[in-house]
Amino acid sequence: MLAERMTPQRWLLVPQGSQRIHAVIEWPDTSGLGIRAYGSEWLMFDGQGRLLRFDTRSGLCKGTTLR
Repeated sequence: MLAERMTPQRWLLVPQGSQRIHAVIEWPDTSGLGIRAYGSEWLMFDGQGRLLRFDTRSGLCKGTTLR
């Protein structure tokens, strides 16, 4: 799975070797944005406490803000 930044605030999650888009994610501020793949999940997080979890198998996406 590749995370490709399309604009400063828009990311596409695309499986490697495929043209199929799994998700389009818009992030409010990409400065300090961290992205990690863990098994079938992609985690996106930042210094503001925002966390997004996307499961590539089920297509479920959950977000939360930690304070």
